[in-house]
Amino acid sequence: MDSDSEIDVKAVDFLQSSDDDEQPQHYIQLLMSVGNKRTRQPRGNSALTGREYVLEQLHGHPKNLFEMCRMHRDTFEAIVQLIRVRNLLPSSRVSAEESLMMFLRTVAHSDRNREIQDRFCHSGETVHRHFDNMLTALSALAPDVIKLPNMNIVPPEIQHNPKYWPWFKVQSDSAHILLI
Repeated sequence: MDSDSEIDVKAVDFLQSSDDDEQPQHYIQLLMSVGNKRTRQPRGNSALTGREYVLEQLHGHPKNLFEMCRMHRDTFEAIVQLIRVRNLLPSSRVSAEESLMMFLRTVAHSDRNREIQDRFCHSGETVHRHFDNMLTALSALAPDVIKLPNMNIVPPEIQHNPKYWPWFKVQSDSAHILLI
């Protein structure tokens, strides 16, 4: 049995040969021999599918979910519920929980696409698409779930603490308070 490097060498030698009459027949034979020797093997060889892994994390020990997603279970479930109620994700065979978990794992641990592919048993294109869809969905939720601080009030933890307050000077005009 020829190794892949031997097949590649034969292919290069064949293409550099000058016998034009025999080229098509040899070329077909060479391609058939290459096709017979290379068989595809699935890369996703985890015991758990992505969906099963998500269920294990959601129904397992709470610290496991927090360490993996940097989020408590009730918060995770509330976000999934908001995404579903507002219909922010396109329908897919991948659940909203799995999409959110892939997104959070990528962001929380700086995991690369390849690592998410291995853990959740999806292709690189699927991981990328669901990351992008989840980013869009969370961006749409941001105005409703993120509360911006009131910029006109200095928090008492800063104002009454001599460690922090000396670094601020308050300038006021009729419409704005500027902390410098």
